[in-house]
Amino acid sequence: MSQITVTPGVAPTSPVRLNRYWLALGVLLILAGVWWGYRIWTAQAAPRVAERSVATTISTKTLEERYGIRLRLIAVSAAGGLVDFRYIITDQAKAEALHDYLGKITLTADDNSTTLTMATGHGMHRNDRLENGQLNFHFFANTRNAVRPGRPVTVNIGPVRLEPVNAQ
Repeated sequence: MSQITVTPGVAPTSPVRLNRYWLALGVLLILAGVWWGYRIWTAQAAPRVAERSVATTISTKTLEERYGIRLRLIAVSAAGGLVDFRYIITDQAKAEALHDYLGKITLTADDNSTTLTMATGHGMHRNDRLENGQLNFHFFANTRNAVRPGRPVTVNIGPVRLEPVNAQ
């Protein structure tokens, strides 16, 4: 009979090949971490459905009559990167009812339901003094160009939601 001799050859996976697999696995883990972090970050910016349903929808005229605040301007500025929001205090005593919420104003672009929140932290200061005739303003980062000139925007001030107003 003839004898078959088997000699061990090179291992099927060399160290170079293993390094490539580890590198590919590392890149995939990093991409998965970035995706997961992005999903968490965007979920925090969206308002909860319960918060939306609690608000009372009123007109800008009612806002001025009931709360002493006149909406002055919602405009896209800085080449589309910012939304300029301005209002005037017409009655200090009435505006006191919404004073705690003036630092938590949100803007919702009605076209795409993107909600813009006020910038906070890192030395960001608000101009929301309650004095008769005081013009207050806030700037919002226009995330993904959510707000566009001529398109409707809903302003939320705590428990009050304004009817959509067209941005300038």
